[in-house]
Amino acid sequence: MEKADLNPSSAELLDWVTSGQIDAMRK
Repeated sequence: MEKADLNPSSAELLDWVTSGQIDAMRK
């Protein structure tokens, strides 16, 4: 089972968290 199949919002949340971590590293 792929994570994307569990819940579409989960993938969006993961992407949001990842982009947030990247922003934190840039600052």
